[in-house]
Amino acid sequence: MPGGRRSARTNCAAHESPPHAPWSVTSGSDGRCQRLLNGSAVGFYGNSGEEIRDEDSPAGTGYLADLVVEWEASAADAPVATTHLRTGQVLTPTGGYLGKQWLPFKLGLGGRIGDGRQFVSWIHQTDYVNAVLFLLSSAVTGPVNLVGPNPVTNEEFTRQFAAHLKRPALMPIPTLALRVLFGSELVEEALLSGTRALPRRLLDSGFSFTRPHLAGALGDLS
Repeated sequence: MPGGRRSARTNCAAHESPPHAPWSVTSGSDGRCQRLLNGSAVGFYGNSGEEIRDEDSPAGTGYLADLVVEWEASAADAPVATTHLRTGQVLTPTGGYLGKQWLPFKLGLGGRIGDGRQFVSWIHQTDYVNAVLFLLSSAVTGPVNLVGPNPVTNEEFTRQFAAHLKRPALMPIPTLALRVLFGSELVEEALLSGTRALPRRLLDSGFSFTRPHLAGALGDLS
């Protein structure tokens, strides 16, 4: 999630600003745009607990799910073939999901978030780029989950990340501290909840992941 606290005002701005963007890009392309890859998120499914979500699953509930639903709907009338990239947590050496976690984990201060039972649907940066290129040259339209085939719980992610860095991760991150850092409005949905999403349509279309398992993905980032 973006850095800094989220307030009712910033939430309102997020709701008001995105829905016009995809349509504006395609309508102003003078016919040169033949395909639209509309950036979306697995937040579409809301908090799924241990239940698996694929592209046939319905939308979830909550602020983030509603925002993603609106964003995808804004591209429904685009005059070109459109694919909604429901992206999970992209693993990169800098920035992304791991960006602010490298330092505390290297210092031995990392830990699970809350009870750690929420799922993390992740994808290695190389697989993300390869999937986008694959979709650009394919006939796949509609929603596509851009996640790896093996989501893990936050507790398991924490354990493997700490092991990769050869550091302990014994203390959970206090939820009170999260609310102070990010504001209470989105903490429950963005940090203490999770989605167990699978890339069903990518796999059915013949896409092959080069880093399908978390240990290998983390090892490739160092």
